[in-house]
Amino acid sequence: MKTLIDTQLSIIVVFTNSDTDEASLDLVDKMAPLGIKMQGVTPFVHIDCAKNHSVKYCTEQKIKRFPTVKMINQDFKYSRPEKWDGDASEYTQEDFLLWIYECRRQIFDMSPKAEALIPVMNEPKVPKPILFYLAKGPQPPISMQRFCIATHGQFKHVLQPGFNEENFADLDGEEIQKLVKPNVDQLVLKTKDGKLHLYKGGDKFEELATWINQLAQEGKLEL
Repeated sequence: MKTLIDTQLSIIVVFTNSDTDEASLDLVDKMAPLGIKMQGVTPFVHIDCAKNHSVKYCTEQKIKRFPTVKMINQDFKYSRPEKWDGDASEYTQEDFLLWIYECRRQIFDMSPKAEALIPVMNEPKVPKPILFYLAKGPQPPISMQRFCIATHGQFKHVLQPGFNEENFADLDGEEIQKLVKPNVDQLVLKTKDGKLHLYKGGDKFEELATWINQLAQEGKLEL
């Protein structure tokens, strides 16, 4: 635990108590698949406060109810620990992913050692986030910096945190007009060879990750 904290990365910590609360363990079971998805983005740690070696740390963190989920970042110049107040009995991964993005966005934007996350909202009024890796390591490769979303005919750039608008080519030209359909939200990726690729998959994390990995295997991206 101390090693993780000393890295200055943001870490997600789930505090439970196996002696008093079965719902806590149920939450951990539900979140386990999410932990796999988040590998390489932010560490995902489970601490059972009923264990003797965890009591001191749980006390320091002032954990008063279970389960408690906190995202802790040691770069206090930019951020402070945030607690997720979702109901464990009504937990959904979508809720948790939204919390990560909305509450901790400044970590991913400002902390140089953090991985970047960007949600793609599938519908304007019903947020359905798709999270995907933009880059590995502190400096994102140029090939992973250019994204554009066509939202009901209005084109919006999705910028890699830490880069200015000036770093991006204008994707609102005739080339992209040939790819997208009117009145449909779509994701377009411009790869390092200058070509545009239209995402045609569903709104599942695995589908988008597979698509990006396929482009990488073809040598068009550097992940």
